[in-house]
Amino acid sequence: MVFKRVLVLGNANAGGSAFIGNEHVSIQARGLKSNSIYTVWFVNAKPKKHETGAGMPPYMFKTDRWGNGNYSASRGELPFGKWVMVMVVLHPTGDPKDMKNGEPEASICFVIKGS
Repeated sequence: MVFKRVLVLGNANAGGSAFIGNEHVSIQARGLKSNSIYTVWFVNAKPKKHETGAGMPPYMFKTDRWGNGNYSASRGELPFGKWVMVMVVLHPTGDPKDMKNGEPEASICFVIKGS
């Protein structure tokens, strides 16, 4: 299944697409902060916020000098029915493990729809 960008938080110039296949997930992003570290997460906000990394740790990619980035990883469980979005989160400290200072407001979100 292919998902186009449906929601951008913080940066209206950002965009991209996501593909979730039977065995992998891939993201193509553009318009993000240049030369920066981002991580990719499956997220569910209700009944309370919960997330899990999309693929294998550290779930990250680095953007180029134009703010473009690609992420591709093997995926464990199918996200359909359990997770409602894929979120790409900026890590301004450069440490993908530093979730305390992650900036979801500078993210791209893809809504998951499927069976």
